[in-house]
Amino acid sequence: MTNVLWIFIGVVCFKVLVNASKYVQCKRYLHKYLDWVKDPDWELAEHKSRVIKLLKDAGVKDGYRPVVDRLSYGHVNAWNASVMENFPTDKVAFFVVMRTMFH
Repeated sequence: MTNVLWIFIGVVCFKVLVNASKYVQCKRYLHKYLDWVKDPDWELAEHKSRVIKLLKDAGVKDGYRPVVDRLSYGHVNAWNASVMENFPTDKVAFFVVMRTMFH
């Protein structure tokens, strides 16, 4: 019986450590993203896959924003763009949704 209790305590401690690690990583990427919006560089794009994985592991669903591009001769191109796939971006509509995903 005591072995089962120790295994249970070990599993709980492991889950707490893994979740605390992911929380710290998420906070760090949020601060990097906020700094990136002020001064864009190429460094944050290297962490795109890790950020998306952290958000998906947290159960955050991808958001979609409508995008309209003007083409020639009065034509427009309209579609819904994924917020996670467009990370990092400094467009306001995507920024607001991404910041909300981090919180």
